[in-house]
Parts: sequence; C-alpha cells; structure tokens
Amino acid sequence: KICNQCEFYQKCNKNCLEWNKNYDSNKKTFVIIDDNIGVITILKDLLYELEEEERIDLSEWNILTFTTKQAGIFLLKPLIKKNFKKIDVALIDITFGNILRISNKNIKINGIHLAYFLEKYFKTDFYFYTGNQLNEYIRSQKVLKDFFKKEFNEDIEKYIIHKNNAADRELKFLLTSLLKVDK
Repeated sequence: KICNQCEFYQKCNKNCLEWNKNYDSNKKTFVIIDDNIGVITILKDLLYELEEEERIDLSEWNILTFTTKQAGIFLLKPLIKKNFKKIDVALIDITFGNILRISNKNIKINGIHLAYFLEKYFKTDFYFYTGNQLNEYIRSQKVLKDFFKKEFNEDIEKYIIHKNNAADRELKFLLTSLLKVDK
C-alpha cells in the first residue's frame, strides 16, 4: 500500500507527516535537512541557546527538520504539493541516500539538487552543512561541484560549512545571521 501523504514508498514512516505538526503559513520557514538525527539535534539545541541569549526569536519561525536517508524526498513531497508558501532559509546536507523511482528509473537526489529547487522556486537562502569534502579527484563529487557552478554561477565552497571543522561559535554566528529578525 502506498502512503497517501508521501506517495513514494510502499512502507512509510512518520517523517512524511512530521513537517506539518506545527507549521504556520504566516511565519517564516527554516528547514534543516540531514540524514543524521544527531546533527539535527545539535542544530536545534543551538537554536534554543540563541533564543535564550535573545539573539533570535524562534516564535517568528517554523523550524522544520527532515531526517533519515530519505530526508530530501520527505521535503520534496510537500514542495511538489505546494504545501509551503515560502521557505526562507535552509541548512542542507549534501549527501544522503535518496533514490526516487520515476518512470521506471532510479533518480538519486542530493542536497545540491534540493538547494537548486529551493532557490529556483522560493528564492531560499541556503547553506550546506556537510561532512563531504567534495574532492575534485572523485568523479561523482566533481560532477556535484560542476553542477553547482553551472546552475548558480558560483563556487560551492562559499556555501559550505564543514561539520568536522565548525565550532559552536561559528554555527551560532551563521544561525543568527540566517534567522535575524529583519529578514
């Protein structure tokens, strides 16, 4: 049986419904997409710390998280159905295990594809929060870099925060700048 909400899976889990629990279309929307729930937890904890420090006001924002290997697909479905009127900011992992079956073909979706879609349709501000070093000597990673350069006319490095190198202070600075009140 196919899930009525996500329609992509024979066996669904609750992630396909997770986004709309507290979604308010009158608020700005910040999306975090990562296949590692630990990363999501760390980022949410930093957001709450920033609110306690009165550097951001979370009451103005929908904070939506998409996790598991299918995180990108669970975000795509409500986007395709036009359930969001706008996504203002996104923090996206580059690589996760998303494979979408369309017309008897497997299509792999990564964070760069999601950023492209979000920027094209919503003019979303985004950064990649990733452990992927995008090594040019690995063909598949060079393809990702080249796709980004072609579609955005910029080098991807400007948009990458490396998980292994980012200290809490740097992440807090980034999150504060992304969620500042006057956005």
